[in-house]
This record gives sequence, structure tokens and C-alpha cells, in this order.
Amino acid sequence: MVLEVPAGVMGMANGPGWTSFADFGLTGPDQGAGGTYLLTSPSWEGEVPEGMIHSPSPTNTIVWLIRGFQKDEGMAGAVKELQNGIRTYSLNDAKNPPETTFYNTSAPVYEDGGFQDMLFQADDIPRLIKSYYQLNGYGEEKHSYNTAHLSHAGFFDGRVDADLVEKAIDIAWQRVLTMSFSNREADAYRWEESHWLLPNTTVDESWTHASLGIVDPVAQMVWAHQATFTSAAMTRPPKGAGAIYVAAYQDRDGNFLNGSNCYELTVPANVPYSNFWSVVTYNAPKRSMIQNEQFQWG
Repeated sequence: MVLEVPAGVMGMANGPGWTSFADFGLTGPDQGAGGTYLLTSPSWEGEVPEGMIHSPSPTNTIVWLIRGFQKDEGMAGAVKELQNGIRTYSLNDAKNPPETTFYNTSAPVYEDGGFQDMLFQADDIPRLIKSYYQLNGYGEEKHSYNTAHLSHAGFFDGRVDADLVEKAIDIAWQRVLTMSFSNREADAYRWEESHWLLPNTTVDESWTHASLGIVDPVAQMVWAHQATFTSAAMTRPPKGAGAIYVAAYQDRDGNFLNGSNCYELTVPANVPYSNFWSVVTYNAPKRSMIQNEQFQWG
């Protein structure tokens, strides 16, 4: 696939399991000038056309994200710039690219206050898991532990028990809430005697544990529960670019934040940033920004 990236944006491409393989824009090879990227599958063989930046993917299924920045025209202007500048099409159509179609998913996502309309039902999960492995193979090292468990549970040969899936979902939900909002990783805490912490605690976009030097599945799970995508721009950003996230789930007394309360946030002077900084509030149970009439969260 070919992806045309406009100037002045920041973006990334991931495979399933948030496997990072490309950065675009300010932190990518085009360095914010815009560029044309060729995203290829593991089995692809061919010549990279002149002027294209080759970004080979380790998986057959991918997802990419591009972030624009608000200027004088606000959100509407940022959306317009992205729609005018982004194009995606097959390499076979590169000489005569078709029009790129954009869909507005905001209304259906937020009508009920969260992402529940996008969540899969329990009976979809075995089919989706099997489809993932059929598309991307069974041998990827970082998924081998999960692959073995799924095989024993019957996910690949149709023996999976629906009651087992329901119980697993409940247990997994409680586990990920505990790991995310009561993080015991020492590297997560940004400042001493503070409840502000880093949702992403790995040293790079490949989920490498800071002291063990191996893939950290707990850190991967904690980040994926609260956000999406991983990239060099978010884990080891160059000075003056990229993005750093810090989060707070408790007040100064250690009580978990509650939507029925009113909180005061003190921000020190001279917050370091190049493009923008923001404070965003989330609805933790729904894993989404809080719905309000202004359609703004920060």
C-alpha cells in the first residue's frame, strides 16, 4: 500500500499487538516535510519506486495513525488539512490513484458515551483470534506464550467453551484494571512523592523492559488498555519532537479520582513543548474521553 503523508503532521504504523514499524511526519524520515511511504507485507518482493520511503511491515495486517495540529481554523481546519493531504492506495494504482474516502466515526462512537458499540461480543472472539493467526502466522516469538494457551483452550480447532471465554473476559478485565490503575512498576513514577506516572514504562517502541532488557507484556497490556499505538516518537522521542504522556488516577491523598468530585489542577509555569500540550479527562470504565455537549475533553 502507498500512503501519502502531508507536511507538518506526526504519525505511525503498527501491526497487531502494537508492533511498531514506521514513524511518519515530524519524527519520521520525512522530518515533517511530508512524504510518500510504501507499506509492504513480510512476503513482498519488488522494486521500491523512486521517491517512496519503504516501510516493511512484520505482519500482514496493519493500522496507521496520523495526527494533525490545530491552527487558526481550529479542529475543522486540522481535519480539512488532513483530508486534503492524506492519500492511500494500492501500489498497483500508483500511476492513477483513486480518490481516498474518509468516514466520520465520531457520532456513532460517542452516542452512548464510550466505545461499547465498537467492542466485540464474546461469540466473536474465537473467530477473530483464529483470523488473526491465519493472517499473520503462529510463529511470532512475542506471542508464542499466548499462542500455546489459546491452542490448549481450543481456539484454533473449534473446541473453545463459550463459558470459558466469558470467565476469561471477566478475569482479564479485573487484571488489566489493577495493573493499569495500581501500577507497581517503579519506572512508572515520574516524580518522587507524586501520583503522576508514565502509562508507558518501556525504553523503546518494542516493549523492552528498562532493567530486564526483555519484552515486557505487562507494560504492553497497561499501555494498550489506556491508549493505542506505539512508536519511537512516544517512547524515545528526539528533543523537540514526539510526545510524552503522564497520567494521574489518584488525588494527593491517594484516593482514586471520582467524577462526582471537583478537582483543582496546578500547572507550573513554562511547560516545555514545541507544538502543543494539553490536559485531557477520561471516563475510565468506558476507556474513552468524557462525553459532553461541547464535544471537548481538555
